[in-house]
Amino acid sequence: MTQAIIYARVASQHSNLDTKIDNLVNYCSNHKLSIIKEYSICAKRKDTRYIKNLYEDVKALPNKHINIVAYSVNDLLPDTKMLELFDNLIKTGKVNLHFCRENLIYNSQTPDSEFVRLHAVVLFSQYHNIKSIPKENLQSLANEMYIRQMQENIRANILKNQ
Repeated sequence: MTQAIIYARVASQHSNLDTKIDNLVNYCSNHKLSIIKEYSICAKRKDTRYIKNLYEDVKALPNKHINIVAYSVNDLLPDTKMLELFDNLIKTGKVNLHFCRENLIYNSQTPDSEFVRLHAVVLFSQYHNIKSIPKENLQSLANEMYIRQMQENIRANILKNQ
């Protein structure tokens, strides 16, 4: 079994942290991941110190590959700075990021274009203060944002070359 750290975060004490943890444990069981550590936090949306602690713990592991399993993209990556923190660990193959709710896995084999999409979705949800993006809308939203960005880049290049 591959090792995993689970990360569950809720924004208020009225949210059900136990349900998220149960979902993460079931996900790990279904994907043959052995849980070695749990981060369960009740924190405000903009509070990222716990994510930085998780990052430091993972970085300190001696040459081990680890799976970080979070309930949703917004739990672990409330802004693009957090994604940038983990980006190097992902690219070197030390970390896989799993997001249960969205059923997404990011690892060293993930194409750069998918990371661009993930950045776009994180920024979009941050800008519009969306607590969570429905699973069925995530990929179409990411595709739409990616296409718009490519169209803007093409327009900018055309104007630049005129």
